[in-house]
Amino acid sequence: MYLLIVDDDKVICQGIIGKLKRIHYDQYYQFLTAHSVPEAEDLYDQYQPEIVITDIQMPGFSGLTLIERLRKKENLPKIFVLSGYDDYEYVRKAFLLGATDYMLKPVDIKELEAKLGGDTLSLGKPIDKLKGTDKHIIALAIEYIDLNLHRNITMGEVAKNVSLSYSYFSKLFKEHTNSTFPAYIHKRRIEISKLYLMDPSIKIVDLAKKIGYEDPSIFSRIFKKYEGCYPTEYREKQQNIL
Repeated sequence: MYLLIVDDDKVICQGIIGKLKRIHYDQYYQFLTAHSVPEAEDLYDQYQPEIVITDIQMPGFSGLTLIERLRKKENLPKIFVLSGYDDYEYVRKAFLLGATDYMLKPVDIKELEAKLGGDTLSLGKPIDKLKGTDKHIIALAIEYIDLNLHRNITMGEVAKNVSLSYSYFSKLFKEHTNSTFPAYIHKRRIEISKLYLMDPSIKIVDLAKKIGYEDPSIFSRIFKKYEGCYPTEYREKQQNIL
């Protein structure tokens, strides 16, 4: 997937790329830069970027011209315009032409993350703001985690699956689960392992692999951390109760 940055100033383009990398957008997008509207059009036709960040005032053709031309393309990308404090009239026209949002220059990294992370998905599809509530997104994430606990699963992968940026998902996940992502994975695996331990026919080594631990000794150590005893001890206690 591609993200296109359009500005006649090459330093500004590289500065935005640097900030995008700091918020981990390079995990999902390849960055393209153009320094004029004709160059931007050529890159758009060639790569079909999902996101376009364009300066609103450039020599020759303006960012407004670019937005107007992109509207005629088959798939309109998310378009964010860069503007100064005195560019209100340009911004208003940009919205009328179909721009998604605007950002003030020089671009602040927090604003960049809020604009892209809050309204743009990693897969380049818009969040339905009526249905895509935070709780709904976290519920989808937890469902995906449960389906993939048997293998090595990363937060970046889950964030991508629910179509959020890595940093925004990390913040959202911690707010709703009161846990870091790695800690949540361990806790969830231990919860499931306790069900498997009720079946004496399942070997500990096989159980560990079922819930994503290739090394059973690691599983045993983590189990003791959360339950205060080793899996074998837990199984014995449960059998005695029964």
